Amino acid sequence: MASLTRPSLLPQCISCSRRISEYGLKAWLPFQQQQTRGKKTDTNKADFITVRLLKNVATFGKKGSIVPVKRSIMRNTWYHRRWADYIPWAELRTLTTLKTPMERDWDYGRAADLPLDSISASVVKAAETAASTTQPVTLSTLSPQRTFELLSIFVPASLVLRRTPISKDTSEPTPNNNHVDLSSPGPKKPYLGEIYGSVSPADLASEIVRSLALNDEASMVQVSEADIRFVNIVGAAAEEVAANNRIKYLGDFDFEVQVRGLESEAHKGLLRRKVRVVV
Repeated sequence: MASLTRPSLLPQCISCSRRISEYGLKAWLPFQQQQTRGKKTDTNKADFITVRLLKNVATFGKKGSIVPVKRSIMRNTWYHRRWADYIPWAELRTLTTLKTPMERDWDYGRAADLPLDSISASVVKAAETAASTTQPVTLSTLSPQRTFELLSIFVPASLVLRRTPISKDTSEPTPNNNHVDLSSPGPKKPYLGEIYGSVSPADLASEIVRSLALNDEASMVQVSEADIRFVNIVGAAAEEVAANNRIKYLGDFDFEVQVRGLESEAHKGLLRRKVRVVV
């Protein structure tokens, strides 16, 4: 074979240069020629999964159809709502061999009352339906007497709140109050020691609301911190209550819940309960 190094044999045009450059590399040509798709034609198939519909779904197909859908929609919406089910890999391979249709029907059920293909479309449809059938909303309220009865039933006689004590002397062991007998009244005075943080009427209101949430009717009762006040507080705790309306000590403390509208009754709408601050 003649050498290509002589000037007379050098390529004289672009076609000759291309032919010379590919000379002897045809065996590796499939490995060097790669197709790169642009953004317009590139489809990330990994984002889609083939599923079987368990009910008629608009713009996808009727029940039993096998259609591709985004993995996120199947995982977050369709599977939990039982709109579709996953297809095992062995069955999917058999369906592919049998050339079973696995395409989305965009025109199916557009005018029918079928589940839509996305959450946003479902929200839009629900908003349109609600706007066309708007009805006046009536709020059920409880009478003051019924409110007082529900508070008496569902609020326990003693609320227990746990706080971390402030240890002033690390050499002496801190009294262990982890096992507190809630059935016994316990010592009311003197108080056991100061705590980190505090117990405020807002904390008591949160505990009362949590107790009322156990019943549907009782959950309608609204209690705010403005309706709660500490009573019969003595000593250093009384000074803290008078100054900041909060408790900074371990021990038992009385408080009252005011129900508006019952001031003329014998109990004056005051429900007395106890809060026990323990470790």
